[in-house]
Amino acid sequence: MAKNKIDFSHVNVFKGLAQIPVAINLLIDTPMFIKDHKLWKGFLNHKWVLLFAIVVAFAYTSALYHDLHDYLFPSKPNISSELEAAQQTANEVNNSLIETDIVKDGPELIDTDESSENHKSVF
Repeated sequence: MAKNKIDFSHVNVFKGLAQIPVAINLLIDTPMFIKDHKLWKGFLNHKWVLLFAIVVAFAYTSALYHDLHDYLFPSKPNISSELEAAQQTANEVNNSLIETDIVKDGPELIDTDESSENHKSVF
């Protein structure tokens, strides 16, 4: 079963790269925003928000880890059934060749004296 390829033809890379300076400015200002507005007090007053945020963060991290692991280290397919089928087919072909006259008469068809006269050593 082949995986579907994701089409990224609609993505404009240059627009994405143009957003990097804006994102950096926002990220630089984020610690001061958290400090000025004391966001941790809201989390401590509403413990369910804190727990929910931790669960979502764990689930997201776990999913990201598994996706990256599957991408970087793909699982090896189980080929034991294909190997057994290939061995059975090879045995059937071998048995059918042995039963033919060509293989039975093979040693008689090869003239060893003639072939050794024409043989020249490479070394």
